[in-house]
Amino acid sequence: MNSDTPPEPLKVLVAEDDLLSQKLMVQMLDRLGYPADCVSNGLEALQALRRQDYRAVLMDVQMPKLDGITAARQIRQDLMMSPQPYIIALTGRALPEEQAECLQAGMNDCLTKPVRLEALSEALTRSESIAP
Repeated sequence: MNSDTPPEPLKVLVAEDDLLSQKLMVQMLDRLGYPADCVSNGLEALQALRRQDYRAVLMDVQMPKLDGITAARQIRQDLMMSPQPYIIALTGRALPEEQAECLQAGMNDCLTKPVRLEALSEALTRSESIAP
């Protein structure tokens, strides 16, 4: 491999039940240069993580079938992947209690909706800093 070749961008999984929010997140990620796949709930996120290596997961906190908090706990406990993905909570509420719950569930970061491009970029930069 040529040392001048830039590293592959992190592949991102977007776990979001709202289709418009999915589209917006994918557009923002594309603008930042990150390839992304989307799923619509926590169960699908777990299945996707078992099939493919994602370095970062944008996880909506409130989703049907399996919410983001529960999905994050299961990712941390059940998936024996190494390295573990960097999980960024997406929440509509900026309450400190909810953000603390996200971090206690094993999420690494928390963004409040509507997500700003700059905040997303900063969170993904933090995820890259811990990437192997």
